[in-house]
Amino acid sequence: MKGDVYLLKYANPNVKTEDVQSILVDNIYTNPTTDQVNIELDEYYPEVCIMLYDEGGVICEKRIYHLVMTIYLNLPDVPDAYQLIIKNNYYSKSHLVIRR
Repeated sequence: MKGDVYLLKYANPNVKTEDVQSILVDNIYTNPTTDQVNIELDEYYPEVCIMLYDEGGVICEKRIYHLVMTIYLNLPDVPDAYQLIIKNNYYSKSHLVIRR
């Protein structure tokens, strides 16, 4: 009917909040760091893209990795707060990384 409003709430009982939190990235350490951050993925992915942005939104680093579970990322020599984006074809995660 004209003017009727229907709401649909989708709930998947098989997906829990803690499951969503651990998708793609298991751990990022050492943060804050002095030079390098290590990224542990939750599984081997065919392709993972890592992008690092400075506080001004300028991209400092962009790399693509294939079939790895740990990524060692060297940060620029300038102490700053960086936005780290980790993504593949299905998921994207954002993390704040601080270099002292």
